Amino acid sequence: MSKSVTILVLDSQPVSIIKKSLDASDRLVVLTSSPELARHALTTMIISVWVCDVSTPEVDLKSLVAIAENASPGIKILFIGPKLAAMKVNAMLTAGHGVGFLVRPFSPIDIKKRVSDCVAAYFSDPVKRGKTGITTDSSGKRVLHVSNKPESHEASASGPDPEHYTLTELLGIGGTGTVFLARDKFLDIEVAIKVISPDVIADPDILKSFKDEARIAMQLSHRNIVRIYNFSSYNDCYYIVMEFLRGQTLRDVIIENESLSITTTCRIVLACADALEYAHANNVTHNDMKPENIFITEAGEVKIIDFGTATLKNKAKELSHIIGTPEYISPEQLRCEIAGPPTDIYALGIITYLMLMGRFPFLIDTTVEDLLNGVRPDFSAFPESLAAVLGRATAYEPSFRYQDVMEFAQELLSVCGCTELCANTSSLIEIVSSAATQKQPI
Repeated sequence: MSKSVTILVLDSQPVSIIKKSLDASDRLVVLTSSPELARHALTTMIISVWVCDVSTPEVDLKSLVAIAENASPGIKILFIGPKLAAMKVNAMLTAGHGVGFLVRPFSPIDIKKRVSDCVAAYFSDPVKRGKTGITTDSSGKRVLHVSNKPESHEASASGPDPEHYTLTELLGIGGTGTVFLARDKFLDIEVAIKVISPDVIADPDILKSFKDEARIAMQLSHRNIVRIYNFSSYNDCYYIVMEFLRGQTLRDVIIENESLSITTTCRIVLACADALEYAHANNVTHNDMKPENIFITEAGEVKIIDFGTATLKNKAKELSHIIGTPEYISPEQLRCEIAGPPTDIYALGIITYLMLMGRFPFLIDTTVEDLLNGVRPDFSAFPESLAAVLGRATAYEPSFRYQDVMEFAQELLSVCGCTELCANTSSLIEIVSSAATQKQPI
């Protein structure tokens, strides 16, 4: 087959036979078990065929089908699932949505044949692929779409170099791009690839700044910083190749545990401070410290991700008009001033409170205007010594904060009675909730 297609698979099965059955050089197969990620994929990518497991927990089938048909006219939807789901699926098919239902269990040959039929039907469909106003190239090459409004073909991009990387799973989608698990064919290793949204780097000046920052980030080598292996482009698609980690973000850890023990919190802060101190010494400021960018591996390592993307982040916020309370953003960032190490220290102070309390130190209705007008985080629930440390870390003016991130970490550990941890900044993290210890800093 000379034309390439993008196939999205929403599959509830922990180990899917579908991905292996469908892989081919002319296909980009995106696999996920999350309805939320499937929704993101359907709104940001042009999908040719969607294999949808109707038994996936919490799936809003009607909503996702409507999104799919609006975002990718001509998309072929193949429903899969248990025989008990036949009534639900038949209702969708009768209403003109989808091309068929494949009942589980089925063989790899069955799914391969049905999807091949869907691909053939997709290319023979007179409905133009993509949203109204979007064209595809003459080869039918897979296309990523990242806007809610019609774009010209020049604003689209193909995926990473297929000769070098095979995308195997959709990991997440954010304001600046889409992250995939991939296999480096040359080195035969798993990597994470972030495909940058074309809208974000359409401005040549933004692209140049991002290249400069990515170049700096690639030079960082620290045990608590995720390695960036490469920043490259292929057919106008820009992407970052990174170290792939197994584990979960600090955000998910906090959600699961509600709040963390003093010792666990101090260990995480110390590991982050060690990484940030190294970065600051190399004239690199993270600028986007938040629990989503702190990763705890299955082995208990702390890794900071997304270094070197300050310009990219700012451009993304400008494009998407983000509103609400920017919980970790320092006042100088809100004022669009030049940020430095105190900016990262501010964010780490807020993250520390969040880990210990499971909530933010602001009223729920706090606005950007409130923060610009001097509303400060409330640490009054803590003992005076701890409140003073966090208050200095998050002072309104950068000059009043700690100027060295390790100084902040050491004073925090001191008032929390965890000074002995400073002797080993590389120790692995054991996640312990505050409920398990019954010991709170209040």
